[in-house]
Amino acid sequence: MADQPAPHAQDQAIAEAILAREAASLPQQFRARAFNAVGPALQTRGEWLRLTSRRSVADAVLVAIKPELDAYLRYESTITWMTTCTSCATVLDNTAQDTERADRAEAALAEARRIHHETCPLARGNVDAGFTCSMCEALGEEQP
Repeated sequence: MADQPAPHAQDQAIAEAILAREAASLPQQFRARAFNAVGPALQTRGEWLRLTSRRSVADAVLVAIKPELDAYLRYESTITWMTTCTSCATVLDNTAQDTERADRAEAALAEARRIHHETCPLARGNVDAGFTCSMCEALGEEQP
């Protein structure tokens, strides 16, 4: 039984994992600003914490106010799209993200095709009949 952590340690580890997962979903700029605020707040009271502990304190506070932060981000999005409807702003945000994702995918596919054309003997027509290329097939290229 000595190999097993104490129940309290297990509960603490679970709580830390949940906190870390919740904090990871917060915008990075919020996490950075909260972390930077902890040090001076402690210094004014003559206190000190290790950096990892400061990160935990900042993350715990942000997770505690996450519903308010989410509401703020939804409101900020309505301002960005010049609307008062948070549902409309969400749709516009999602559409913009989908468009950006599609643009990145198209650019990556174009780069894959360019590299393939530079390196594949079949794509350059430098092979005998019967040679096949799985990359040509995957990219939808015609094979002789």
